[in-house]
Amino acid sequence: MKDYAIFILETDKLVEEALKETLQNEGYTVYSFTEPHQAFSYVSKINFQIAIMDVNTGDVCLEDFLKEIKKKTPPPAVILTVYIPESEQMIRLVNRGVNGFLIKPISMEALAEVLSKVEKEFRVYEHMEELKKENQRLREEKLSLEANLSKASLNISVVKLARIFLHELKNYLTTINLSLHNLKKQLPRQEERIDKYLEVISRSVNEANNLAMMILGLRKERREKINVNHLLQEMVEMLDFEFRRQGIRVELSLNEEVPPVDINSSVLKQAILNVIFNAKEAMPSGGELKIKTDCTQEELSYILIDIQDSGRGIKEEDMERIFSAGFTTKEDGSGLGLYVTKKIVEGMGGRIEVESKPHRGTKVKMFLPLKVGKVAEVK
Repeated sequence: MKDYAIFILETDKLVEEALKETLQNEGYTVYSFTEPHQAFSYVSKINFQIAIMDVNTGDVCLEDFLKEIKKKTPPPAVILTVYIPESEQMIRLVNRGVNGFLIKPISMEALAEVLSKVEKEFRVYEHMEELKKENQRLREEKLSLEANLSKASLNISVVKLARIFLHELKNYLTTINLSLHNLKKQLPRQEERIDKYLEVISRSVNEANNLAMMILGLRKERREKINVNHLLQEMVEMLDFEFRRQGIRVELSLNEEVPPVDINSSVLKQAILNVIFNAKEAMPSGGELKIKTDCTQEELSYILIDIQDSGRGIKEEDMERIFSAGFTTKEDGSGLGLYVTKKIVEGMGGRIEVESKPHRGTKVKMFLPLKVGKVAEVK
């Protein structure tokens, strides 16, 4: 049995019976009508996810059908059957919310293809609604925690831990929102990109949860062999739409000789994200972001992650305080981004260096030893 119910309005009795039997054999629940007035009276009374309708709805206006159908939540997909497609009419109907067309005589292949398409769009809609609810729940938790922190007299280490958690959570919520925005812009015109954006959303939500659990001591650190180059490519792809929207050109220069490193990928990704978000905010009108990797041979072998922006830079008098908890030059900043990044990198046995001049951009270098120790607790 399929999860979807189908509403049929087909004024040709033979076509209506054939459609009804075919769809029932495929496992759909079917509500079928041949008389437009009767069909219209049932639109608001029955629950269905897909409507297949003759473009000729008799003396009941097609526009009235579309308006009534789209009042339902979630709005069902509408497929119209036509004998002779007219491009201007089809464009107008798409703008009214029609999701697809079937040319008569209807073939089984065409019917299966259009149903597969609208079912996928419907699943994406359901997924987006779930993500919106989860996003709202996370925001409410964030506001609740902020309110509790402002009222309660807590130990300073607990306050700092909670602030760090909120800071990291905000970044992941940003990623979720960007991906949702991308998803909405792609539907339904570029269907093939849907799965990619859903994967980005799912991955970001999972990493937010894993990071929060680890910070709060509810989950042990999970380490695995990570290809740093692949990790950086995934992160740039994840933020691609936002970079393009803001006019930021990204240049990747990744040394293929960089070996895998045994590390917690969620923690490393958070350290890198903090630097990238700082760089992006330093270039509100666009600019260049250069990301490169390399290997260094010092007393120990290190992997170098070099992130350079062409933004506004950092004042000389502020350089000494950039790693201090709470220090920020942004009105809505938490002052925790570089502080957390430094703690993460040092906890891995590495080090971080920052070079910057006003109006000439900032370069952040993270040196990670090939043999990484356990990540130290952020204090």
